[in-house]
Amino acid sequence: MTDARLDTPLHLTRVLLSYEHQRASRRIFFGEPMQRQPAGRGVSYAFFEPDYTFCYVVWEAGSYGTKQWSLVVCRSGRPGETLDRVEGVEPGVRVLLRAGTAHYVRKALAVMDEIVEEGAALTTVPDAYWQAVQVAFDGRKPAPPFQRSDGSAALPLAETKR
Repeated sequence: MTDARLDTPLHLTRVLLSYEHQRASRRIFFGEPMQRQPAGRGVSYAFFEPDYTFCYVVWEAGSYGTKQWSLVVCRSGRPGETLDRVEGVEPGVRVLLRAGTAHYVRKALAVMDEIVEEGAALTTVPDAYWQAVQVAFDGRKPAPPFQRSDGSAALPLAETKR
């Protein structure tokens, strides 16, 4: 079954991408979509297969600097799975890590830098690690260290909730 407007199978996750010079940007920070489709000047869509991890960044300028800057590490949904709503993403995704302010976006980017320094691909990091980082951020604690050797956080998710 396909969406006639986009000629794309309905089981794919569709992500809005846009760019307006020095005003706004919606982009994929990591993860390679299986398909991209232009939709007008400065606007396109990226399509992800089910069960694929990627990062979506939204930035918007205001009169005096950044108005909004957010980052979501998410996994495209599987058929029948309950999904979280993210503006610009249809039908939804499983949110693994949400950084909704510039402060937490910078912290999330630092975590990603550490993962890359360990030699791991960001798309292969286990969901549990991203969720452990979310728990740490929610508790205003440092993110657990990432250990490439076993592909998980140094601290189990349960320990980071204390």
